[in-house]
Amino acid sequence: MTALVIAASLFVGVSFGILGGGGLVLTVPVLVYLAGQGTKEAVATSAHFSSSP
Repeated sequence: MTALVIAASLFVGVSFGILGGGGLVLTVPVLVYLAGQGTKEAVATSAHFSSSP
């Protein structure tokens, strides 16, 4: 399961780099369904990534 989360995170990271902020659409489902975070935590985490330099 950890390998799947890491692979999905790498995919999201690459898509975030290519698409810019559009990659955040993929971040929340990965955090919720694969990493097991709650919805509120996942949205807060993705907002943190979008605002950090």
